[in-house]
Amino acid sequence: MLAATKELFLTICHDMQQPVSYIPRALLAAAVFLLCICLYRKIAGVQEKTGAKKLCLWFFCVFYTVILLNMVFFSREPGSRTGVDLTLLGTWGETARSRGFVIENILLFIPAGVLLPCVFRPLKKGLACVLAGCFFSIGIELTQLVMKTGYCQLDDVVMNTIGTGVGWGMYRTAAYFAKPASGRIQE
Repeated sequence: MLAATKELFLTICHDMQQPVSYIPRALLAAAVFLLCICLYRKIAGVQEKTGAKKLCLWFFCVFYTVILLNMVFFSREPGSRTGVDLTLLGTWGETARSRGFVIENILLFIPAGVLLPCVFRPLKKGLACVLAGCFFSIGIELTQLVMKTGYCQLDDVVMNTIGTGVGWGMYRTAAYFAKPASGRIQE
């Protein structure tokens, strides 16, 4: 049991090297995005002050999106993967590699569950946020199917949706503890 858990953990750590390699381009894209916003506001004479917190959240949204897009679309040769698998929990398998993929799909969408409600007011509600994550995942799977850059799997959608839910739970927990104690009692 301990050996299998260690192998699973090492597999996930090994697989995380790929998204880590995308950090420089994600940082650059997020910085360019913020620079464009600032330049636009300067040129357009926009007086509205966007708080540092909101800009920081947008920075992280762009950062996360660039890493996600690189992982699911641009890290694979078009036409390299084809197929549809609608078997629920069919990818869990017996190996650390197959189980790692399932866990990684959950981990991949946790940031979405945290960032979406921070940036988009309607997604502060749990169901709305989780459904947005689900629809986003379905969009990714269908695009991968059309581009043949990934297997279209029901498990991916389910695990990504679970990841969004976990992320939303983390967001709500942080929001709850960020309120003054008097505000928590009334809820």
